[in-house]
Amino acid sequence: MPAPYWEWINRHAADGDSRAPVAFGPAVLSGEVIPPPHAAHAPDAGMPFRARWALRADNGLVCGEALATALHDDTVPQIVHLLDRSNLLRECRRPALPVVRRVPLTRLEIFLRLDEAPVEEIESLLADVQLTSPGDQFITWTRRRLSTRNGSGLEA
Repeated sequence: MPAPYWEWINRHAADGDSRAPVAFGPAVLSGEVIPPPHAAHAPDAGMPFRARWALRADNGLVCGEALATALHDDTVPQIVHLLDRSNLLRECRRPALPVVRRVPLTRLEIFLRLDEAPVEEIESLLADVQLTSPGDQFITWTRRRLSTRNGSGLEA
């Protein structure tokens, strides 16, 4: 979760609102760890049933080993790859990994580039933002955050 996105979803707490910050807000991307057939609940079924792990008393060790292998070999390396903002943006534009983008692309690009892109580029992106409701304050919030960027030592 890029820091600007975290700030956006927890903006009410930053404004002194008594609501607690979102501990685990909506992710930018989501994906599933798909079990191999021998650890799947329904190995021949279509999604989403194919993605269910079958952890039972008689296969706990086999299922646990399969999950550990999937996490070690695929999932954790993918997460590490996505920690780089440019990689994350590339995956959101044209996914090569088995992920689903959860945030509109223009907003996501703003979140990922807000700290380093020239103000003019962010403003250009803001022109393409689709507001979700009449009360959607995303553009106002972004411009306010941009205005404080120079004060925090970041270059515009």
